[in-house]
Amino acid sequence: LLGFIISRSIAKNIENLRGAAIKIGRGDLDTKIEVRTNDEIGQLADSFRQMADDLRSTTVARDELVREIKERIKTEGQLVKSRAQLNAVIESIPFDVFGIDKDGRYFFQNSSIKEHYGDIIGQRPENLAPDKDTLNRWLDNNARAFNGEVVTGEISFEIQGQQRHFYNIIAPIVTDDSIPGIVGMNIDITGRKEAEEELRKAKEEIEAWNRELEKRVKEKTRELKEFQARLIQAEKLSAMGQVAAGLAHEFNSPIAGLLPLLQKYKKTAKPGSDSFRDMTLMLDATEHMARIVRDFGSFAGKPSERRFELDLENVFESTLSFISSRLEQKGIQLVREYKDGLPRVMGNKTELQQVILNILMNAYDAMSDDGRLVVRTGVSRDKKEVIMEFIDNGVGIPGENLKRVFDPFFTTKEPGKGVGLGLSISYGIIKNHGGNIVVESGNRKGATFRVFLPAVTVKGVSDDD
Repeated sequence: LLGFIISRSIAKNIENLRGAAIKIGRGDLDTKIEVRTNDEIGQLADSFRQMADDLRSTTVARDELVREIKERIKTEGQLVKSRAQLNAVIESIPFDVFGIDKDGRYFFQNSSIKEHYGDIIGQRPENLAPDKDTLNRWLDNNARAFNGEVVTGEISFEIQGQQRHFYNIIAPIVTDDSIPGIVGMNIDITGRKEAEEELRKAKEEIEAWNRELEKRVKEKTRELKEFQARLIQAEKLSAMGQVAAGLAHEFNSPIAGLLPLLQKYKKTAKPGSDSFRDMTLMLDATEHMARIVRDFGSFAGKPSERRFELDLENVFESTLSFISSRLEQKGIQLVREYKDGLPRVMGNKTELQQVILNILMNAYDAMSDDGRLVVRTGVSRDKKEVIMEFIDNGVGIPGENLKRVFDPFFTTKEPGKGVGLGLSISYGIIKNHGGNIVVESGNRKGATFRVFLPAVTVKGVSDDD
């Protein structure tokens, strides 16, 4: 009976071990083995339990490894995708993008840079730079970037035979505490620079147009003022001419009758007597009145229609002979500056001599002893006008009197030394010759009179003929 009981116990434990082994074999590593004896069956059960624990640990480690592998595969897939996206972005950038390693070689590029230089991987900047100056600029920028600086600025160099302008950016690639490489971009700004250059040129042209417009406006304003002044002067001369004509007519006849009588009675008077002295004073006063009346007549008279081609140098010289001795007596230096080949003018010689003499006498009266008088001839830039200049170093004309110089009866001379018709008559003569007369002066700065006359373009009748 005891043997039967022991046999049954052993058989039961073996059956439990067999069932547990089957479950463990199926993967149920948490199966409990209930056999606990101190014999060989118990030792076998302990081994089964240890085996189950080892299998359980191994399975957990395997599952963790599988999970890690799956995660890594997933991460690598995402990395590959990110790299592909990054490459796509870099390739789509429409300007040059490149990378340079610590050895100074290009290690990545985009399609834009390949279009400009071809495949540059493994090459150095020395292989690509078009000239020494550009290479030095590149190497300097790269060195600054390898020192941790982000370098930016404009740079110009030649690509495929064309000068291009770029905005250059070079930045360090920082990993931990090192800089294994740099990344660079060349953004083409040639279009912008060309537009800026066009804008600059347009601005310069506009400024030039503005200056020219301002110049023309000033010229037109000056011409308008001159025309206005001429118109006013012409109106004054016209009005004063009518008055002068009336005065000349009223006084001319009595004076013409009085002068012969005074001359007759002076001859009958005894020289040195009171009668002779009185007759002399009356005759001088009457002759002075006669000169004034003649001036009135000249001022109001019609211009001569007899015009000839004149050589102004001859007109000058024939007029200077009337006054040269007076200039010498006063110690005034006369300087002649005649232009060679001066065009002729069409005019009345006597009238032009009167103009020259009037201006010379004004200069004579304005200068002190040892003065200097320059008479000069010239021609305008367009060759259409002949110019006569009279330059003295006399007392000058104050600014407030300049506008009145050519007014009839305007004079600053002492009473008895003129009635102020000389320059008015000269102004009228020059206007009747189709010319102009202007004056420049300042108080104590001398005076310059300029006379402009039309130059003869077609040969006519010469006064020399």
